Amino acid sequence: MVDRALGSVRFRVRFLGPGGHAWGDRGSPNPVFALAEGLHRLQSLFRGEGRASLNATALQGGQAVNVLPKEASALLEIRAEAKEDLSRLFARAKEVMAEAARGQGVDFRLEVLGERPAGATATEALRRAAAEALKAIGERPLFQVGSTDASAAIERGIPALALGVYRGGGAHTEEEWILPQSLWEGQKALLSFLRALGVG
Repeated sequence: MVDRALGSVRFRVRFLGPGGHAWGDRGSPNPVFALAEGLHRLQSLFRGEGRASLNATALQGGQAVNVLPKEASALLEIRAEAKEDLSRLFARAKEVMAEAARGQGVDFRLEVLGERPAGATATEALRRAAAEALKAIGERPLFQVGSTDASAAIERGIPALALGVYRGGGAHTEEEWILPQSLWEGQKALLSFLRALGVG
């Protein structure tokens, strides 16, 4: 049961340089090195942050092995359980990336792509109904923080939580799986949840 929204900020970083020939313009700033340095320093920043995470993906830069790239970029996501931690880590991430750009002599750009606030709006009635729902299939609830569809309601101050209705694993991998028969359990739990709320 996800009764607390996991906050996140998603952003693109871009490092820009003059480009040129790998030999003829040797010594010129290389945006790829700035990106690599920034990512390495960011990873170090997040070590020991048990209530936050950093992901880097979609790294791009350069066109040919003998051409200095004019640009290097990456998509990043910071997640945190507390909004204070999210704000602090995002501010520090911007500083770290800007410092890496200055150190390598390239320009730096950052574009925020999306934000999800951390927080909770689940009422005791919702939590009790969730407990009843799982009791109907012989389970007990484990309330935890997560990023689910409930986050959209929580952002608007609407009481919400997310109720899982299947058994599976390997999320976001090619090995992701689900037990089809568990959907019948999920349906039973969902109907029990609605009854506990006085719906239907």
